[in-house]
Amino acid sequence: MIPVLLVLALAACDPAESGYDPYAECMEDADAECCANADCDGDDVCWFSYICSPTPDGGTACSGWTGDRACHPRCVDGSCANAALTCTPTEIFPGSDYGETVDLCL
Repeated sequence: MIPVLLVLALAACDPAESGYDPYAECMEDADAECCANADCDGDDVCWFSYICSPTPDGGTACSGWTGDRACHPRCVDGSCANAALTCTPTEIFPGSDYGETVDLCL
């Protein structure tokens, strides 16, 4: 009986089955400064990253998110205007399985 319950619990956590949407989760969280680059001013980048990929059954599965859901300036010529920040190469996956490395001041 216990193995059946374990299988049912694991199936409920499958993003393809549960419809898990990191972007929707972010939008509902009042602590998130941004959920997309469009939420940031100018050329700043929202550090909110997650991957969604098609599943064999025709659905979509999304990973959990990473980042701090805050807007960060891009590095200029390998440095940051604020000396307290460090220019850091950061991989951003904005909801697809295609990522981009962006130099951010963190």
